[in-house]
Amino acid sequence: MRTVGLVRSRRLLRRARRPPDLRPHQAPPSVPGICAALEPVEAHGAASFLARVAAVDLVWPSHRHLPAETAGRAAGRVVSLLGPEAGWWTNHDAGCGAVNRLTPLFDSLLAGTDGEHFVLALQIADD
Repeated sequence: MRTVGLVRSRRLLRRARRPPDLRPHQAPPSVPGICAALEPVEAHGAASFLARVAAVDLVWPSHRHLPAETAGRAAGRVVSLLGPEAGWWTNHDAGCGAVNRLTPLFDSLLAGTDGEHFVLALQIADD
């Protein structure tokens, strides 16, 4: 009897964890759809965004993963390694800063590339 209850609990837990936008029968968004949903970011904006992602906890903003100065230096270095011609994108709406519904599995995304090297920063909070 205990095993049946455990199996049932695991199924309920899996169902509860499944994001509402990702049903098993639905196909993932197309590449053009993903590209259209990402907002371009200037290099200086990418550095400050990356520093925030590295330093601040989403659930407890007063908790710091890194001191702001350390996160800022590391983010500046990452952005400078890709160079001034790199492209940067985020899943945050430029107007209000909210996360778009295209990426329900994580809270913040910052992606950058110089055409050869890539940077991907993901911030995930357990909500």
